[in-house]
Amino acid sequence: MLLVTIATALVYFTLQDVKGSASPGKACGRGNQSGEGNRTCVAPEPYVIYGIGKAIYRMDLDGGKQRRLVVGVGNSILLDFHYVEEKIYWADRKTGVIYQSAIDGSQRQKVYSAEKDISGLAVDWVHNSLIWTSGKKGTIKRVDDNGKNPRTLLRRLSNPFSIAVAPNDRFMFWLSDGITPSIQRSDLAGKMVTTMLKVPDRLVTMSVDRTDKRVFWIQFSPGGESAIGSCDYNGNVINIIAQPLQ
Repeated sequence: MLLVTIATALVYFTLQDVKGSASPGKACGRGNQSGEGNRTCVAPEPYVIYGIGKAIYRMDLDGGKQRRLVVGVGNSILLDFHYVEEKIYWADRKTGVIYQSAIDGSQRQKVYSAEKDISGLAVDWVHNSLIWTSGKKGTIKRVDDNGKNPRTLLRRLSNPFSIAVAPNDRFMFWLSDGITPSIQRSDLAGKMVTTMLKVPDRLVTMSVDRTDKRVFWIQFSPGGESAIGSCDYNGNVINIIAQPLQ
């Protein structure tokens, strides 16, 4: 259960980044307008959206106000959300079908049927597209968030999984389960592929802090010891913290 807690806590960095900022001339989203003259936005409290069992839930950062948003999503899903449009996207790992709903769980619908055994899913909320990895096929693909214009960005990768994006910096990151586990990076078009960092331990999952521009991951040693690691977008300033996980 602790592993789930750590993984969902990493999602908070992204939520805080988008909900906590406002650009001049843009709508406040769910934030409230305040101030006189120049318009500013007051961001709502950040929260966590996570999947467990066959449902998707939402809760406050202190664990309170937990409520179920979507049911019947399958036992094994990948989850991300569109911050501007306030939509949840999830993919069934086994069938490869990608779905969406409103942030409150309403308006559920099928978006796209990708290949089976999807190993990672990310939402590019700036360019309104979905990006996913296929570990078995060694590919990264992209489709518009309305299910149109599918295309392959990268081929012949070594077991890619757990993809994340930083659209404002035009980066995408993923884990590679090759001979030596590693963290990979490219631009959003699949160009300028680089190995950011090689890790001797087994990598499990990854997330991105877009405010401080850092990548976080969870790793397990051959002996079962677990740790949380982080580095900057260039694979430097590395921090590893031993953290027992279950």
